[in-house]
Amino acid sequence: CLHLVRVCLCEEMKSIQDILIRLFKPRWMNHPEPKVNFRSKWQSESDDRVRMWYLVYQIISCLFLLGNVIYNWVKQSEKPVETSWKYVIFLTSWGIVSINFAVLLETLCTLYIWFKVNSADHHGRGNIDRLLHVSWVATHATYSAALFISGLYWSLLYNGKGISWLNFYEHGIQGIYATLDQLVTNRPWEGGHWWICLPMPVLYCIFNICYWAAGGTNQHGETFIYPVLDWSSNPGSAAALVVGAVFILAGIHYLLVLLTWARDRFHKRCFRLERV
Repeated sequence: CLHLVRVCLCEEMKSIQDILIRLFKPRWMNHPEPKVNFRSKWQSESDDRVRMWYLVYQIISCLFLLGNVIYNWVKQSEKPVETSWKYVIFLTSWGIVSINFAVLLETLCTLYIWFKVNSADHHGRGNIDRLLHVSWVATHATYSAALFISGLYWSLLYNGKGISWLNFYEHGIQGIYATLDQLVTNRPWEGGHWWICLPMPVLYCIFNICYWAAGGTNQHGETFIYPVLDWSSNPGSAAALVVGAVFILAGIHYLLVLLTWARDRFHKRCFRLERV
């Protein structure tokens, strides 16, 4: 009896260990058929085609995001030269530009799959697999950052004095879009890919410190880009925020893992009922 209990405990521990490894061990992104990630989740698993409505959704989303960021650039260019160029020093700008790049790349890949696969022209499909993986990585790198930027702004930086459309676009839309898009697409989001969300924010942190050390100022002439990252007056608080941000980013990644798990469970239930 004790031996049976010991065997059961060992099997349970091994199962837990396997789950933890699958959730936390860093893994590179690799899929034998990456094109299946570039379609809607809300169709039969046996149907690997890009549906027309999903293609239209991708194109409209891409044009909406690009149109607003280009409009923002035009408005920035109308400001005095000494402040307009400082658009590039903000993490928000890095985030909105990078998510636009990721969405544009994904839309182009989806269009390619639509014309090649849906037309039964399978020549050269292997040549695009690498680009599909690059697009997949770009999405992982930018979506977690988008949610982080939105959360950081509304919790620590927003002054409560009203908000313009462009402000909401930069600090709200990118986080909302990242969440909704993950629910719509067939894109997986696995725990072992947590490290992909870190390079861009870490690179920005290095830039932030170098910019401050070089005597750079924000658009108001203050010696910091963000008041919560004031390396002159509160270096300890700024450093603590940076360390905390790394864990928050990883936490956001796992929230997207949970969201994706819930999406997949709901999809299975819906299509099981449909088959019945």
